[in-house]
Amino acid sequence: MSPDLLIKMGLTPAQAQTYLELVKAGSLTPPKLAVAINESRTTAYMALARLEEVGLAIKQNGAKKQTYEPASPSALEKFLSDRQRDLAETERAYREALPNLLSYYYTYRGKPGVRFFEGGDGLEKLYEDILRTRAEVDIVRTPADELYFGDGRDGNTILGKYLNARAALGIESQLLAPVLPGPMVWAKSNDERLKRVVTWYPPKAYESPVEVNIYGNKVSLISFGDETIGTIIESPQIAAAMRELYAMAQVGARALMAAAELDQKSSDK
Repeated sequence: MSPDLLIKMGLTPAQAQTYLELVKAGSLTPPKLAVAINESRTTAYMALARLEEVGLAIKQNGAKKQTYEPASPSALEKFLSDRQRDLAETERAYREALPNLLSYYYTYRGKPGVRFFEGGDGLEKLYEDILRTRAEVDIVRTPADELYFGDGRDGNTILGKYLNARAALGIESQLLAPVLPGPMVWAKSNDERLKRVVTWYPPKAYESPVEVNIYGNKVSLISFGDETIGTIIESPQIAAAMRELYAMAQVGARALMAAAELDQKSSDK
């Protein structure tokens, strides 16, 4: 049997080969194991100690020489469960430490981090980054995404899954969006659920096919064209600058909408 499956589960190559040799031989001393797996005695002792720790090897009591026999592979279930718990704890510690680590990094390194994404898979990864960051998002929506997503806000589409996941995580958002009949109707029914506040702007005010997301210390740009391309820029200075521009754009959008309403009223007269 190949040790690859055991290695995928988290054992080292030496530990995986040790377990297979134990099963085949029934019992082994560390020196004999070292010969069987073509490793040093030190490696053999360490592999056996680790397998005993996770429940895959049993040390025989009363033997003249230190001898081990294999345990049932069902012990791997507890081993995997422990790994999942440890991974969850590590991820939690990472999230708690990340703000301080980033602050330390940017104190000494002014260079922003930049990542690029392409196509639908890239768009999913970009949205996943927003979800992982779990910070409030300021969004500038482009009319071009209507052509890309269509009615894809519901169901199992990339956008629908992202919006639902964002709401489930309690991530609040502000959105600058073009006045389009379909999205406006949909927004009235879903904004509260999505924990977002929308500021509308006349469609002609912003026609570039680029969506902007500002979250945490990051800014993402999504270009909707023949090929969807995304970029994430990680920089506290750039993110702060984009938030200030976003605030000015909100004021401008409200002024443009007020002017459009006055023009409409004048036309109606």
